[in-house]
Amino acid sequence: VEFHQANWWRSKRMIYSISVVAIILITLFAQAQFETLTSNQRKPEREVIISTITQMKGSEVSPYLSNNDRLLFSHRGINDKYLQLYVKELNSAVSKRVTWDSADYVDGIFSSDASQAIVKRKSGNLESLLIFNFDVDFNVLSAQPIILDEALLLQNISAVSYSQDDNNLYL
Repeated sequence: VEFHQANWWRSKRMIYSISVVAIILITLFAQAQFETLTSNQRKPEREVIISTITQMKGSEVSPYLSNNDRLLFSHRGINDKYLQLYVKELNSAVSKRVTWDSADYVDGIFSSDASQAIVKRKSGNLESLLIFNFDVDFNVLSAQPIILDEALLLQNISAVSYSQDDNNLYL
């Protein structure tokens, strides 16, 4: 009985080699068709502009930017004891003060169109949530407290966001 093992392995090697080369060529062809091999296209560079939001002396905290480039933030002047609430359009140099009393206003959020804001008011150990309604020039139309159970207020409740349709508020 003669065994031609050397020839048998050669034919197997030939089949495997052709199969591997075919797979590599098909893969390279597919990558070239879908441009996944190398992409010479550069992503457009994002233009980043850094600018100062306010020129006021003191510190700003709790900034919130609405979808229409309106900014809500708290500011404490150098000689002030309390954080007051301010609003501003980003393309304007003017910041408008909204609150004037002896309390801290923090963690404010705008509705999607910036016609309403929910803000936490802290006065001593008392905390409450207020709803501010604005006109288009950021004049306060009304400011009303949100009535919550005292047990909820003890849990340090903050406004998180409005729903997409602005009909619900998440605390």
